[in-house]
Amino acid sequence: MRIGLNLERRSGLWFNPAMETLLRPQQFVQRRFYLNAGCIHDSPGRVDASVVDRLQNQCAALPRGAKVIFLAFDWARDDTGTPLRDRSTFYVQDVYAAAVAVRDPARFEWAASVHPLAKDALARLVERRDWHPRLLNGSDYPLPGILPLVSPELIAERGLLAPAAVPVLREIREHNALLFDFVLKRSIEAGGTRFGHSVFETRPFFVNAT
Repeated sequence: MRIGLNLERRSGLWFNPAMETLLRPQQFVQRRFYLNAGCIHDSPGRVDASVVDRLQNQCAALPRGAKVIFLAFDWARDDTGTPLRDRSTFYVQDVYAAAVAVRDPARFEWAASVHPLAKDALARLVERRDWHPRLLNGSDYPLPGILPLVSPELIAERGLLAPAAVPVLREIREHNALLFDFVLKRSIEAGGTRFGHSVFETRPFFVNAT
């Protein structure tokens, strides 16, 4: 079960101020729907805590082992990766979602939010070694075989791929887009770090899941 956290500024999180004014009726009603659907107390300083309290109460009725996943929420962004506050509804930091999940690890998990257009998106995933055990390699095939959707040249320009690897990867893509996708991810490096082996060793996850 995935849960988006309801927000208020006092928690250090952000929601669009338009959701609090009747001058923007659609956004105002949207926030009221969220609060009502979650049976949340709309008292100052208690909105986020009320969400968590309510979920813990409801989780008590779920079978043992069932968990709720708290979702962080990145900014909406334009084509250059610049955050667009006026187009964003919420902004929930990864660190906040993680902190909430730690309160009840038997019932709660969390998921990071990394917008693919953010300029630091790829580097952020690679550098966060503590995230690697939670990552599973997957492919968006056939998209990796389409230029310019996946560009080794651009990744190299951003300093995340050795320039010498570009012609090799280009040749691999001509013959096998899946293999290209795999080798590219294994070759990406940021801050002296690459994706850990566990990211690509996905079989245990699916075997244990059955």
